[in-house]
Amino acid sequence: TNYKDIQYTIENEILEFSLRETSPVSKISLSYQDPEVYIERTANTKSIFNYANKIIVTGDGVRCTAERQQKNKKTKTLTHFDDNIRTMAQARLKANQLLDLHSEPRNKIRIKIYKTGLEFLAPGDLITLNFPQQDIPKDDYQIFEIENSFTESMEVSVVQYEKQIAERF
Repeated sequence: TNYKDIQYTIENEILEFSLRETSPVSKISLSYQDPEVYIERTANTKSIFNYANKIIVTGDGVRCTAERQQKNKKTKTLTHFDDNIRTMAQARLKANQLLDLHSEPRNKIRIKIYKTGLEFLAPGDLITLNFPQQDIPKDDYQIFEIENSFTESMEVSVVQYEKQIAERF
């Protein structure tokens, strides 16, 4: 790590160092405009995260709860432990991030695609997709799962990229 990649914060007379956040770069871009790319089929599946509308974050001597009440839904609680969380502000931030992830649906899109030139992709990689006719708007997507077979196509599950989702994997 270079020193230029390190940032610091001072909170309550405590100096903390962390790596400067950078946006990941997509490995490849696939588009309906490319004649070499063919999507055989697509399917949307249910949310990739379990539903929770109450999050309890417990850190090193701190505890924070974030809750979102929704009509006609039971309270489902998720508890998250992280010894690296030392302040109430950090706990509150993490609780709200997890609440956003688990209370809103995050659909997984399955696409069957010819794999010529895509053999190097792996789960966790970012790809840019642009297939509006298949209801896949142009955006960055994170590969969630790849099913390879001995045929010329593969099935790839992707989710729309968000920093919180990437951190959760």
